[in-house]
Amino acid sequence: MNKSNIFDKVMNFIDENIREDYNKIKEGIYADIHYTDMQISKFISILSNGEYTLYDYYIRRRAYFASKALVDNPEKSIAEIAQDFNYSDQTALNRILKKQYNHTPKEIRKNKIRFDDNKLTFSSFDTSAVKFGKRLQNAINGMIKENAFSDDDYFFDFVRATDEFGFDTSTCFAISEVSERIGVPFAYLLNICFEAMVDYKSSDDYIDPKIEMAIECEISVDEMDKICEDLGCKYYNLFPDFVCAYKEGRIKRNH
Repeated sequence: MNKSNIFDKVMNFIDENIREDYNKIKEGIYADIHYTDMQISKFISILSNGEYTLYDYYIRRRAYFASKALVDNPEKSIAEIAQDFNYSDQTALNRILKKQYNHTPKEIRKNKIRFDDNKLTFSSFDTSAVKFGKRLQNAINGMIKENAFSDDDYFFDFVRATDEFGFDTSTCFAISEVSERIGVPFAYLLNICFEAMVDYKSSDDYIDPKIEMAIECEISVDEMDKICEDLGCKYYNLFPDFVCAYKEGRIKRNH
């Protein structure tokens, strides 16, 4: 293992302590590398394009090791395996394995089913292929690798904008690009944009853009959501002629 790689340290720590409950896992991570579980979750979520959070990953790894133990330790009852991995009871283990692998503990044991390990490492991700800006990419690389330059203020400003302000990542990238072009600190411009958004939404003339688009396209919001889901687009990509073409079947659905 590359000892300077914080991400891999966290992944190894989870595996080494997988029989512990999540609270002990996150406390141990903070004691070792001084990042909170929320911060690590952001690393994982951004790198995996939202597929994982730290808690999701812990749940999946615990299920993997429990399934492996069912095959490797036939002398132990399923209830004992559940207890070993800190599940509340055998039913909880059954529910998790059925959800993750579509097999019950009895089926896994009887048929000696083994699943792919799927452990994450930092090298699992091609950061150049992930759709985020170069500055955020550099910040993440710097924070993951302890000996690299870290623009961590930028990273945490970015996280705050998504968590507290409710901005999506595309909005944050747009604000970041403008901040660099006009030479204004990213955090300052984020605050200005948030305050402007609050003022605008508080005005008597404000109409939710989503509702405004639905009215313009002469459809309900529910219909608009369905169209966006079918076509894999955002509501702001729609316009009346586009919706008309969709209804007439001249635009193909994604499925």
